[in-house]
Amino acid sequence: MKSLPLLIIGGMIMVLVYLVYFHTAPENNGADYLFWGKMHIILSTIPAVIYFNGYTRKSIFPFIAFVSFFQLIAFGLPVFFIRINSFQMNDVLNVEAMEIGFWGLLIFYFTYFFMYPYLFQRVKPFMPIPKTLDTVYFNVLIVLVLLIYAFSKFFQLVAIRHLGNFSLYVYLGFTITKLIRKRANLWEMLIFGLVLGFELVDRLTSGLIAELATLVLFLSLILILEGSKKYLIAVFMVPFLIFYVQFSSVKGTYRNIAWFGKKTLSYEEKVNLIADLIEKDEKKPDFDDKEGKDNFLWRFSYPMSALSLVVTKTPSVVPYWNGETYLPFFTKFIPRALWPTKPEENMGQRFGKTYRIIKQRDNATSINTPILTELYMNFGVKGFYIGMFMLGIFFVFLDKFFNSKSVTYDNQIVNMSIIFPLLIMESNFSLIYGNLFLICISLFLIFRTIKK
Repeated sequence: MKSLPLLIIGGMIMVLVYLVYFHTAPENNGADYLFWGKMHIILSTIPAVIYFNGYTRKSIFPFIAFVSFFQLIAFGLPVFFIRINSFQMNDVLNVEAMEIGFWGLLIFYFTYFFMYPYLFQRVKPFMPIPKTLDTVYFNVLIVLVLLIYAFSKFFQLVAIRHLGNFSLYVYLGFTITKLIRKRANLWEMLIFGLVLGFELVDRLTSGLIAELATLVLFLSLILILEGSKKYLIAVFMVPFLIFYVQFSSVKGTYRNIAWFGKKTLSYEEKVNLIADLIEKDEKKPDFDDKEGKDNFLWRFSYPMSALSLVVTKTPSVVPYWNGETYLPFFTKFIPRALWPTKPEENMGQRFGKTYRIIKQRDNATSINTPILTELYMNFGVKGFYIGMFMLGIFFVFLDKFFNSKSVTYDNQIVNMSIIFPLLIMESNFSLIYGNLFLICISLFLIFRTIKK
């Protein structure tokens, strides 16, 4: 483990050498864009080096290192492979946005690592499951989270859907542990196969590669946490990577047919459609736009594209929002049963229509509003930097409260299931973090009540 930081630094140097001396960037991507791309690559490598040099014994999984990795592929790499006028949502990528994003992320990482030793030292890690855990109680928990997951599939309310996603991760974590330790019976193995198979097919046919990627990554983390049979990670990772490479170039066509077609397709029809599109794509001449939408990094470039859009149009076209988008966060804890007229959280629609990404008559499409984008559109440059400082402090709390190894193994699985979806900051603050309080209270009450 001590040599891992050196390997990460060596890998970063090799990437930079390749990009500078051997890779040909798109013709119109000027020196300023490539400079800030390199700066983002270097910046996003540093958190992983620091983490693996001294934080590994404290955390369940490398939360901050994964966060920085996603920022690397969102802000660092795309500019070397995608034309600046082919980024999502904006006519031309704004180099000022790359610079602002760099300084904001620098403040975020610096705050996190500088304040980590001093803040929240007395905070007790979240431990909803009692320390004394017998076999009966453990099996009851598995059944409970499985029922919550199944319930969420029939009632597609936002709060229930979030609780269902969390319950799925806990169920998978608990059951994989039983399988590896050879404590699962035939029925448990059968149900696990059905649930995992359904989720894989459901996410594969959703047209959203990120949904499938997060599930595969979580399964890999569980195997790492378990500590044995890590070779099974390849069972999940290799097929996913093969599928990702093949599906990337046809996902646009698939979405147009599956999402907007006149006929509602079954799972079987969707799977057959994907297979047919991939087969036809392999046979057609190689004239794809590899520096535009067909590039495998195009999807990951969304956060940079969104920030570029708001830097370009705010406040010249769209006035600052002045904190308006954060208001739903303060009413999240109020159940709709007690407040039937509670406003719907529709930031995806408001963002899309305000910045003319979607048509005004389109009431179905929702556009993600990434955390960094939301900060700038509300408060401008100075508010953006202050917000990144506060976000760094907030992440210290998240890491110490949900990512501590000082809790029991079962609680580690539960806590990782809570914090894992927070890795990708592609949605607005309220949508990502607003349900944390409700989930924690619900889990604590349910798990402790069952114990009694």
